[in-house]
Amino acid sequence: KNKSLMSIVSTHEGDGDSPIKFRYLDSSDLIHLAIDSILRSLGKLLGPKYGAIFVDEVVSDFMEASFHMPKIKSNHSSDDLYISWLHQWIGSLIVAREVLFGSFSAAPGDSESSLPCTKKKGRRRNRILQSLASSILPLLVNSSLWNLPIENRLFTTTNAITNSYNTSLSPQTLQRNTIVVIVLLEFIRGFSEVLRRDVKHFLAHILYPIVDKTIRGPPATSADMIQRTGLSTLRMMSLSCGLRRTEELIYSEHNQLVAAMVGRLRLPGGSKIPKSFNEAEDIFSVTKNFLWVMEMVTKQIKSNDDEGREGEESSYRDSKQTTKSSIVNLVSLLDYRLDHLFLQKRLDDAGIETICSLHKVFYQYFLRLFGVKRDRIYSYQMKNLEHDSTQPWLDMLSQFRKNDPNALDIDEEDRAKVDRGRKLEIDKADITLFAKLVARDCYLLSYQKLKSRVSSCDALANAFKFLAFIGSEHDDPTDETNLIRNTVLRQVAEAWPSIKARLKTLSEEVLALNSVNNYSVVLVLSQSKMKAQGRASKSEDVGVQRIFLAKLFELIAIMCECSGDFFADRFRHDVWPVMACHLEFMLKQLQQHRDSHLVPRAVMPRRAEQEVPLSKTTNATFKISDTERQLIKAILTCLNRIIGQKECGKAVEKLLSSVGISLLPLLDIEGHVDIQELAIDCIRRIMRIDCDVLRRPLMELCGTRIPLCHVRFENKEITPLVTKNVSFPVVASNKTIMRRCSDLLNFANSLPEQSIW
Repeated sequence: KNKSLMSIVSTHEGDGDSPIKFRYLDSSDLIHLAIDSILRSLGKLLGPKYGAIFVDEVVSDFMEASFHMPKIKSNHSSDDLYISWLHQWIGSLIVAREVLFGSFSAAPGDSESSLPCTKKKGRRRNRILQSLASSILPLLVNSSLWNLPIENRLFTTTNAITNSYNTSLSPQTLQRNTIVVIVLLEFIRGFSEVLRRDVKHFLAHILYPIVDKTIRGPPATSADMIQRTGLSTLRMMSLSCGLRRTEELIYSEHNQLVAAMVGRLRLPGGSKIPKSFNEAEDIFSVTKNFLWVMEMVTKQIKSNDDEGREGEESSYRDSKQTTKSSIVNLVSLLDYRLDHLFLQKRLDDAGIETICSLHKVFYQYFLRLFGVKRDRIYSYQMKNLEHDSTQPWLDMLSQFRKNDPNALDIDEEDRAKVDRGRKLEIDKADITLFAKLVARDCYLLSYQKLKSRVSSCDALANAFKFLAFIGSEHDDPTDETNLIRNTVLRQVAEAWPSIKARLKTLSEEVLALNSVNNYSVVLVLSQSKMKAQGRASKSEDVGVQRIFLAKLFELIAIMCECSGDFFADRFRHDVWPVMACHLEFMLKQLQQHRDSHLVPRAVMPRRAEQEVPLSKTTNATFKISDTERQLIKAILTCLNRIIGQKECGKAVEKLLSSVGISLLPLLDIEGHVDIQELAIDCIRRIMRIDCDVLRRPLMELCGTRIPLCHVRFENKEITPLVTKNVSFPVVASNKTIMRRCSDLLNFANSLPEQSIW
């Protein structure tokens, strides 16, 4: 082997196929000549046997030379020596890769030929190639070159363990390290291409290192090039295995990936707390890898569910159950390691966000695994006592049951299936882990960074969605204590104190800041540049607080839908008072706006059929900030979902009048059609529960009156005075509110007769 053949390469971002370019071969024709016509032709001349010997010797010399590679130092004194070493040796891997292609690329028609001699040559070729791969591939991913630093990374925590890794390398050195890693990845991709389906035998050794190298690091220039090369390598491995997508490869090999991640989480000597930078960094590296693997697994589960599994339902169900068990065990171990870092205050803001992302992805995996529908409301259901043989007296009451008219077309057999539910593949270990993660997310609701609070809110919403699914669908006759089915109620009860405290304090902060600044705020939830010491302006403070409060109301709505009337007291005593305060503040602003644009006129006695305008107005839009609008919409949406929940809506019947009267002024709020529509929807939901609770104020607002009782009032010429109600500032010249109130009255009259509770 002549070292003068070894090309010198550098990174090139413009090439989509490979970020490597030849320094002395600028022309594409020359590159094709050097690679295809010379090196691959050399491989074809050598054949499988001598080609394997050549490749093995080249790689052996390269790995031996790596032991004598100059040490990389932060003072840049060894940069020239390191660059000289790379110029001498890096091209050897490119030579080995192209000779490998030439020696083991099958000739056209060889795979389809049925001649005995051709089959014998093919088997001999495969044996030689597998032997070569078994000696080279594990060596590459475990070498020191594989772990060369490609960026100056500082693990920013509050602990002093990071001081041992406070080195800074020059950009030139980092770029050359990137070249080495990319060449190694491309060499592995070349092996995957020639191995074809035999690459399955080596996935246990190379798959996780490639995933780790692909996902590790922030989206910097060098890391981005490595990520593209790693994804290309994974795709080639998928195609070689006969799969269509990378997701299928990750899903089929998830057990090996999980086992590899568990091995990375083991600390020396059984220690619970990482004592060095590398140990702490490995935990976060495994966490990032797990997030990406879970994304791939979730996509594949969705794809499998969409395609259907006729004839494979049993094996597919067993596969999903095995997947769930291994992932639950890994998340438990990850949570255990991160818990110690959290308690020792070794996590920075990025670490907290990683924890929130881990929980969110885990919940989403369960939602996808069990086929939970996003647009469907799952509510906790009590066990059907009518089928309980220990209480036969309940059968006597079945004749008095009131059935839903919309459900009369459901067969009795189908109704029995719905009542019984089904046994879900869920166990106590899963529920225990859910409880731990939910408790952590509740704690993180009070974290100082808004992004982490919002992430914890989103994670809790996914968690309660799945727990509601269990409470609605799960039915295990052997579970006498109903432990799993009642989990949603238990978690609502345990999580509510934290959510209630956060809701109260946050609401007080927002109301206090509202009086200071009400100007429009444009907020981006990505990395905010506000300083932690509170140097941001008041408008920014109230804006970010409103965003988080809106997220809390969204979470509260999901918790109510999950638990039904179990949530009624919490809404009555903790949630509605907070909502009322914010609605009151907005109504005061609305009243001030209308008063400034209204000129009252004298109120004159009139007959009922006459129209006398109560005031005149100028057309002016009521202006509120973007975050105020988002908060009000979140409150109205939460009210809609809570009142629309059948059991909870009936349980808070005494509050419906107060809620409805508070919403009436929003029916004609100028310039905000979305708020008007939400208010109308909420009033309609109230009327479905009690159609008469808002009848009188609606009649007053639309200018009608309750018919007189002729027995009591004999003089029909006397018409009561229509006055302006101070609670509802009516703009009679604008017919919007009168028309909408009339429509709501017609809606109330169209409702069927309601039962009395």
